[in-house]
Amino acid sequence: MKKFTCTLALLLALLFGLSCLQPSALAAEGVAPAWNGIPATSFSGGSGTESDPYLISNGGELAYLAQKVNESNSTSNPYRGAWYRLTADIDLGNQEWTPIGWNASAPYYFCGTFIGGGHTISHLKISGNVNYAGLFGSLANASICNLTLRDSSIVSSGYHVGAFVGNTGASPETLCNLHVVDTTVEGKYAVGGIVGYASAGSGYTITLCCSSVQGATITGTQYGVGGVVGQAGGPGGTANISRSWCAASQVSSTSYGGAGGIVGMVANNSTTSVGQVVHIADCYSTADVRVGTPVAGSNVYDAAGGIVGYARSAHLTVDRCYSTGIITAGRCMAKNSLTYAAGICG
Repeated sequence: MKKFTCTLALLLALLFGLSCLQPSALAAEGVAPAWNGIPATSFSGGSGTESDPYLISNGGELAYLAQKVNESNSTSNPYRGAWYRLTADIDLGNQEWTPIGWNASAPYYFCGTFIGGGHTISHLKISGNVNYAGLFGSLANASICNLTLRDSSIVSSGYHVGAFVGNTGASPETLCNLHVVDTTVEGKYAVGGIVGYASAGSGYTITLCCSSVQGATITGTQYGVGGVVGQAGGPGGTANISRSWCAASQVSSTSYGGAGGIVGMVANNSTTSVGQVVHIADCYSTADVRVGTPVAGSNVYDAAGGIVGYARSAHLTVDRCYSTGIITAGRCMAKNSLTYAAGICG
């Protein structure tokens, strides 16, 4: 029986691994000096089109992108919807980072295409009370692909916190081949290893595929804490999460709410509309998942799951997924409250 179990696990790992590139699989030559905290005044080249994207070769130019996206509330800002490509690994030097697209309210968002080229961004740092915290703060009709974030710290007392993306807007998004390694992600609620809050509007689809979280710790003080996505859900639309995995050291909510190895919480916060459709397929988690013990209040819950922590008011399917971590939900002491823990969905 033990031999059969090991063989099955190996086959599943090969299935997922062959279909998705690992963090170093697209690594390219070129390492820029550590960023000194000062934005550049231009990009290395390019005009921002699909055939001639803006080229980003160092931390100053990446900060210049954030500055140009964030500086104007005009919907005609050409930098928000442009094409960008990394040409070197970037060390952000643990300088305080301002997310690209710092606010979820239009038009403060990134709606362009960012091509990582297999490169790595390291030593990103965000601290303080920052909502929509991550390399990118808020997206709208954006695409980000082929990039690794390593040895970074996103520690906020705000909400919608993710290593790559804090918040996706009510529009189509594509996130593919994104990898987080040895990174700390902390926030209030909707906290994820890759995306904090993934919500698509009616008729739109969010796609997250071939991505991973390794050696990271993801912690929230409330609900919706996930190894890959903190919270998925909204008044409509579809979220497809596939061929992704989490090998975080731990995924935990220190108070109440849902924590999961892939998605912390699948929920529609609206009381008047049909919930978002969320599909999770060909994913696995080896992370230990824990939800703490609330001792005050009422009508709260502890829910921990190997794949999904908690699901309500949304349409959820989970196919060909498994988890091997330790799943723990503390005894809920609050009035009229419940505790759930399970290997797939709490």
